[in-house]
Amino acid sequence: MKPLYFFCRTIFTYPIRLFFARHLVLNNPKKAHNQTIYVSNHPASFMDPLMLPILTKPVYYFLGRADVFTKFTRPIFKNAQILPIYRQQDGVNTKEKNKEVFKASTQILLKGKNILIFGEGFTDDVFIRRVKPIKKGAVRIAFSTLETCNWEKKISIKIIGINYTSPAVFSSDLLVSFSKSILVNDYKEQYEKNPVKTINELNAKIELELKNQITHLENPNDSLLHENIMRISGIGMNETYFKSTLSLEKRWRNSQTIANNLNKIDDQTKNKLKLRLEHYFKNFDLNNIPEKLAYNDEKKSLAIVKKTLLLIVFSPIFLLGMIHCYLPYLPLRYWIQKQFKRPVFWSSVKLLLNAVLVGIINIPVIYLMNIYIIENCWISIVYYLSLGLIGSISYLWMKRFKETIKFLKFNPKKNAHIVEERNEIINDLKKINLID
Repeated sequence: MKPLYFFCRTIFTYPIRLFFARHLVLNNPKKAHNQTIYVSNHPASFMDPLMLPILTKPVYYFLGRADVFTKFTRPIFKNAQILPIYRQQDGVNTKEKNKEVFKASTQILLKGKNILIFGEGFTDDVFIRRVKPIKKGAVRIAFSTLETCNWEKKISIKIIGINYTSPAVFSSDLLVSFSKSILVNDYKEQYEKNPVKTINELNAKIELELKNQITHLENPNDSLLHENIMRISGIGMNETYFKSTLSLEKRWRNSQTIANNLNKIDDQTKNKLKLRLEHYFKNFDLNNIPEKLAYNDEKKSLAIVKKTLLLIVFSPIFLLGMIHCYLPYLPLRYWIQKQFKRPVFWSSVKLLLNAVLVGIINIPVIYLMNIYIIENCWISIVYYLSLGLIGSISYLWMKRFKETIKFLKFNPKKNAHIVEERNEIINDLKKINLID
């Protein structure tokens, strides 16, 4: 493990674990190094390579976009175990350039280490639960490595499915699913007879397996409909509307089931559902209906008491979070949104830079507090190390405060017709087997 890779993995473990309220890794490999090419989907730009080394067991060498490699960044990326991969849009002879990359990747694999490739090659501007066409780089590297070692080593390919509830929302959920290993050595006879056909077939198998590891919508235009079905039912991977009694894995399975069933429905039926759900949620949002009251039977008075007590208890921490974390974040947020035109980069860059900024700015603040208020070095150190948690609680306090305001304004009798409409839609979704 190279120094910068180790440093980043260590320093960003705390903010990454704070960013996700819940995370789950299915079939996490037991070994850090296992001579494997990992192929992953790429739904969230910088967040994906930042999160995987922290929350999963393997140590990875990444293949990243060549256009971000410059004279200045190249040595930095090299020390972070990132190699360039060239694409057609990079305006170079990709075949010749990638020969060098494949050669370097081969040497890494032959040393018993791992390569991670984001097989789709790019991230959507808008978060959509789908698999985009998979590039053939991973398969070519696998066969190139086996040819180099005369098929004496065992090279495997393993698929990683990254499933966010929403990569842009703090305190959302994440599920990472690993497939079983595909031993590339098993394709030796086929490859020697017809290399091109074998590469295509294995690549198609990888793409199919990746669809099994995530929620996959065949038609990207169905994304909003899929999200609204999860939202109204509360059983899927929506970041806000979900039943807390369901496990994260169950919600992921439900999300897959809804998408798979949606893929089989004709366009006319989908269009009717789309319009109906959009109309329902327009009324839902206009009437400020609290999320949890949409599918829970919790009484309004009891809910308000519980929420108010929590707000009172945690209000001092909220104020500390505002001072230490939110005030430095405000100008940073403005700068990031101005510099990065694609919103898909915002959440991960904000997470990285805000963690660094809060850490640096608060050193003199905590030092002065130690001199004039705390007067205990160890308490000051513990307080400083707790700033991330304090900031998280402050964010959640504000979120609960807004929710409580909704509860106070909510009139169950006035909005009974919306609840009835929801029940009708749920029954119709069950009739066409979109939900159980």
